[in-house]
Amino acid sequence: MDIDGRLVERAPALHAERNCPVTVLFGDGHEGAPDHAPYDVIVGWCTPTYLPGTWLKQVRPGGVISTPIYVAPVARTVGHLRATVTDQAALADPTLGSATYVDMAAR
Repeated sequence: MDIDGRLVERAPALHAERNCPVTVLFGDGHEGAPDHAPYDVIVGWCTPTYLPGTWLKQVRPGGVISTPIYVAPVARTVGHLRATVTDQAALADPTLGSATYVDMAAR
């Protein structure tokens, strides 16, 4: 998923060349893709400004969210979060590691 239509147009062919079937969507990553849910895993490849609640609702219970996340407002401190989603759409067993990613932009 990306908000840049040019990337969304190019991605299917690039992945097909590598025999990697993917679904490519144009949209705001903060909203997720509810029409394709539930997911076993959501992987963030850029840093959202906050952990979107929509992601928690779109991952099946027992599924995983793996994403960079802001851990402090000081100098935009980023870490990598990996957590399991509970049946109440909450995070369990979170682990935090070091990370550097680009910021997620909204449409």
